[in-house]
Amino acid sequence: MDPSSPDHPFAVFIEVHAASWRFTRASPSEPHILAAELIHPSAMSGDLFVAHRAVASRRRLEEQLGFVFPEQAMEALGAIPLRATSSWGASSPEAGWVHQTRYQPWRASTVHIGAQPPVSYGRLLHDTPPLRTWENGPHRVDIIAITPTRTGSGDPANAVSFRLWHGGQVLVADDAVLPATLTLDDDTLRLLADYAVHGRPRSMLTSRQQTLLDAHGGDLLDVLTIPPEPYPVGTRVTLLSDQGDLRTTGVVVDSIGDPPRYCVRPDVASLPGHPLANHPDAFLIFSALTARATLRPQDTGIEPADVAVLGYGARVRAVDDPHFETGTVLRAIAVENAGLFYDVQPDGSHPLVRIPEGDVVPLAGTAWQTLDALVEARTEAGIPLEVGEVLVSLDEFTVVESGPAGPQVCRPGYGIPALDPMFGRAWAPGPSTDGLPDHDLEPSTGAPYLEVGEDIVVHDPVHGFLAVAPPLFDAALRLDAETLTRLVNEVPGIEVTGIEAPATLAALAATYRHDVLMEKGPNGPDRYEDCPTEPADGLPHDLPAAIPTELEPPF
Repeated sequence: MDPSSPDHPFAVFIEVHAASWRFTRASPSEPHILAAELIHPSAMSGDLFVAHRAVASRRRLEEQLGFVFPEQAMEALGAIPLRATSSWGASSPEAGWVHQTRYQPWRASTVHIGAQPPVSYGRLLHDTPPLRTWENGPHRVDIIAITPTRTGSGDPANAVSFRLWHGGQVLVADDAVLPATLTLDDDTLRLLADYAVHGRPRSMLTSRQQTLLDAHGGDLLDVLTIPPEPYPVGTRVTLLSDQGDLRTTGVVVDSIGDPPRYCVRPDVASLPGHPLANHPDAFLIFSALTARATLRPQDTGIEPADVAVLGYGARVRAVDDPHFETGTVLRAIAVENAGLFYDVQPDGSHPLVRIPEGDVVPLAGTAWQTLDALVEARTEAGIPLEVGEVLVSLDEFTVVESGPAGPQVCRPGYGIPALDPMFGRAWAPGPSTDGLPDHDLEPSTGAPYLEVGEDIVVHDPVHGFLAVAPPLFDAALRLDAETLTRLVNEVPGIEVTGIEAPATLAALAATYRHDVLMEKGPNGPDRYEDCPTEPADGLPHDLPAAIPTELEPPF
């Protein structure tokens, strides 16, 4: 059989724009060594010839060629009997031209693995994702695998396989032995980057590696370094509960006071349907204990990804579709006997695509507060309902069925665990009843608040959004919890326990007992007898004009 044929049973072929790469086992005596050859047609005769050859281990080949050799392809070559392989000669001199786009595989490149059916390069990478990926500008670090091992002195350790990318191409692919206590945390990423930049002798680096690491290694290590407090604007942080549990992630936009409190724009605040999506300058304020610098990626609002149904406005990336790379979901629709599909509007001028859910990767979800809000947004955008659609909001889901006047939303919807409208996360899952999780809301000692225009808006999972003037809020914060609790409980229809967040108690007092606070000044009242109160169903302070009514919680 022609060794240049894609159907060769002892080779892997990866087609690229201008040629194809052929991978084989290089020698029976060295089973871990591979040969990668660029099979190129002659411009004169059209005959195929080997334009470039690299012989090395898998990791070193990836460094030399600039792209990933898929795990499935490596496993297939590993299963080939050694007697079926032969030497293909020595390596060619280092050639920078192989890193041109025309010689690099992309998501739609066809891969031939021996006698197996052809598969796309994008699908192979999608099916074996890294354990963790960190990206910042041109830099990217993938943690591929973690294998328990021991150091030379016999201490437990982990062998961490990783790739360092620069500008979309593999720069370093290696294994580093790290302490057994490090797995997928931020410190592991920092140690791997340091090893990639400084860990190997320059004699073991290609000229390309030396040039790029010299030019960009310092910047890589700088962006991975934890900044000193107070964190500067632009620092990515995890937002924690008072118990230290991860709530979400965000970006510092300012800091206040000493010790600092951080003004943070949560990542999910920019999702379609989120209460703050149309207010890019709004932020939440957190103590330094609950906002910590992180290398975590943006919170996409998709959790968990393997069961999430994406809605209108979600962002996706194609696994291997050759016609588009990224786009926006317009609808999710169940097709009989075929499963769930998405109607995706690709970025640019490409036409609408209906694509199976397994052929896209979710990039960002949505935070529609209610089904009504979702349908209204769809209507305003001129996207009609279709029978078979699945509609999902933070609190319920439903389908679109055929009605007398055409497609209609099936009512009532099916309830799902209540999500916090500010963060898009369940507050406190309780014990299961009747097979469904009971998500009763528990009191929190750290209700966040944000500044919008001239007002303070406090968000509490039970009492919702409370908008108050800063002087009243500051005056109420000067009172102890017992005093605030007594004040608020005197209002008909309002009941608190005293263990609510101080911000919540202060906002409630400023909302319903503002006359008392104004009467006695910033230090609060001395006596509370005969104090005027407001009815519970009438808020004396509406949300500021900058915040639309959609900010009102759906509970």
